[in-house]
Amino acid sequence: MARLSPYLLYAAVAASSTTAAVMPDGTTEPPPVVQAAPGIESVPNTATTVQSVPARPPHGYAAEEMQKRAITQIQFWKERNFRGQYAITTLDPKVCYTFGGPSWTQWDKAIVAVNIASNGPCRFYEGHYCDVNSLGPIEYGRPIEDLGVYGWARRASSIRCD
Repeated sequence: MARLSPYLLYAAVAASSTTAAVMPDGTTEPPPVVQAAPGIESVPNTATTVQSVPARPPHGYAAEEMQKRAITQIQFWKERNFRGQYAITTLDPKVCYTFGGPSWTQWDKAIVAVNIASNGPCRFYEGHYCDVNSLGPIEYGRPIEDLGVYGWARRASSIRCD
């Protein structure tokens, strides 16, 4: 398999016997599930800002630029234990991204495992506009191999990172 840039979005079906992530030692408490605050649609003259998850960062981004802007690199899997189909992408801070559009519809309510590869933290939301219930913060260095343990397998429809 050709080596791909970590800044390109790609999805692949990985062989179950060869795809596994190294988990940190020890156990951790689950991120809290919280009821989302009312949306901004009730605030007059305020437009909701929602974007599809980007295919890749703008041309020329380097790791230093990602760090400077606090861009989060995140990995998603459709199977627990970091197996099966996966995707890697980058997200700008404080922007709500919905799992929609031609590239991302297949990820709506499909994510079972997640790893924040840089920066973060991030929250998953049940609603498409970073509304309804949320799970998080999901932090760098604390990958979650099975969101089902917290009742969140195949529930996320949007994401926002700090």
